[in-house]
Amino acid sequence: MKIQILPFLIFALIWVTSCSDKDQLEEKPPNIILILADDLGVDDLGIKNSAINTPYLNQLSKEALSFEQFYVNTVCAPSRASLLTGRHFLRTGVSHVHGGKDFIHLDETLLPQTLKLNGYTTGMWGKWHSGHSIGYFPWERGFDEAYMADLYNHANSSGLYNGIRANHEKWSDEVIIDYAIDFVSKNKDAPFFAFIPSLTPHTPIKAPQKIIDNYVTQGYSKNLSALYAMIEFMDSQLGRLFNHLDSLGISDNTIIIFLSDNGPQISTGFLTKEERQERYVSNLKGHKGDIWENGVRSPLFIKWPKKLNPQTVKNISNITDLYPTLIDLAGGNYPKNQLALDGKSLAPLIMGEGCLSKAYIFDFAHYGWAPSDEIPYTLEGMKNEYAPFPGDTISFGNQILSIRDEQFKFMHNPQSQEEYNFKEKGFLLFDLSLDPTEDVDVSNDYPDKIALYKELLKDWFYDIKASPHLFARPIFKIDSSSTQEGKIWTNGAVANSGDLTNSALELKNWKHKSWATYNVEFLTGGTFYPEFKYQKSLCSCPVKMRITMGDIIWEGNLNDAHTCSKPLKIDKGSYLLKIETTKYPDCDCDILLDALRNMTFQKV
Repeated sequence: MKIQILPFLIFALIWVTSCSDKDQLEEKPPNIILILADDLGVDDLGIKNSAINTPYLNQLSKEALSFEQFYVNTVCAPSRASLLTGRHFLRTGVSHVHGGKDFIHLDETLLPQTLKLNGYTTGMWGKWHSGHSIGYFPWERGFDEAYMADLYNHANSSGLYNGIRANHEKWSDEVIIDYAIDFVSKNKDAPFFAFIPSLTPHTPIKAPQKIIDNYVTQGYSKNLSALYAMIEFMDSQLGRLFNHLDSLGISDNTIIIFLSDNGPQISTGFLTKEERQERYVSNLKGHKGDIWENGVRSPLFIKWPKKLNPQTVKNISNITDLYPTLIDLAGGNYPKNQLALDGKSLAPLIMGEGCLSKAYIFDFAHYGWAPSDEIPYTLEGMKNEYAPFPGDTISFGNQILSIRDEQFKFMHNPQSQEEYNFKEKGFLLFDLSLDPTEDVDVSNDYPDKIALYKELLKDWFYDIKASPHLFARPIFKIDSSSTQEGKIWTNGAVANSGDLTNSALELKNWKHKSWATYNVEFLTGGTFYPEFKYQKSLCSCPVKMRITMGDIIWEGNLNDAHTCSKPLKIDKGSYLLKIETTKYPDCDCDILLDALRNMTFQKV
């Protein structure tokens, strides 16, 4: 079936300007500030929930295009991939939050790289979560400067600044705004792109105690007070940046964009059901990790005083639209190797030259990732979700998918059906124009719609399945000339033996003949000592590690320094690396290593 994209018309904005056509061509391109909150729900600002004190973001919403039906992905790394590439995250190699499934493929072009082609200086400070080994760091993917904050260290922020360890005795939101203010001051005379991915309000929920106490005295619970205080503190720090733009006189020609990466998190049990319901003032269903409205709806504000009038946009749009929008507004130059975009530019709407046309929005939730009060989230996952698997093994029938148009939302295998008292039949249909809280399944009333949406979803799914980067595993680079350590993260395996337990951060329960394989590229050759970061089991037996890379075979015992004493000669090139644990014949242990986190090669 061929998918036909139908346009949906909305209002046109007035472009207020006194410039001539010649003046317009000579105008300085706009500065761009892109702010991304972390696990902030659509109700988590004062414009929706009056209990939360967010004066600066409230004012931003009044001065901006405010999108009422803007969609993101169900969890953070996928939303970042969609935002930075303009492509559905499954096309980019990203499919999940950890387990090696959060690396944007190196063949993908990222937003800062394309903005640099248009003459922009670029900076980023905060939560990266798009790859954390050589080649994948933000300063290697288009950012002139970047502070990759450690996850999730709120009170005393630490991280890597352009690859160098940096520690701060300040709150993370304060630190990233300090960096942003410095960057803006240095680059105020040339177009700049400032990406500010905050860690707020991702757990652990922490904020200055004085702000928490203000909410407690108003009668809110201790935990809800901490959450609201955390959001208020983020708002106050953004206010510092907004005021700084005014003081520099560059606010008029600076585009400010604000959004969140997904819905509110429930997986830690930090809030009770009653506290969550108090937080969810719009009564939307779901949360981070699922395809219900509260899991995938986000605020979106786009402010550009020089070019647009504040308006409310009721039509649907999604996170992939921001990449082409910003490139169009920045100059419109794309790299020659630009991959096909899923997003559609909002620039005609912003510039008052056209309308917003978005026929369908598709979304996907990784199986196993929909924690609830009954089944809380764990780092080990819930259904072996962090295990690697090739894309050609997945089938349409058991995927968690949704399709949204201007009126309806069709959900294929929606999670938590029993929780919401829906008949378990594999799909649901909601008329969101009449039922924004997804209370009434109308699938029986629209059999033709059901047939259409199923066909559209299948076509979309098989197109995604054919994407060359689908479920691609990271390529771990080893460069002995670099100041950055080339770590091979064990949870990024191409494949591993079934006796291993795949967790978010490591591979667990290594036994006799347990193995895992990795894509590795040595950018420089030489003689190396293998080094492993692991947690030993109670077993007293020595652990023999075996490494195989093509014709290279190496064996050695781990010692207390986590290294193997025998060096290994490796030539420059790409390899499929296999790690295997074996035990000696007289060893009666079952588990040799409790966990193996990463491996490095130290040059002799």
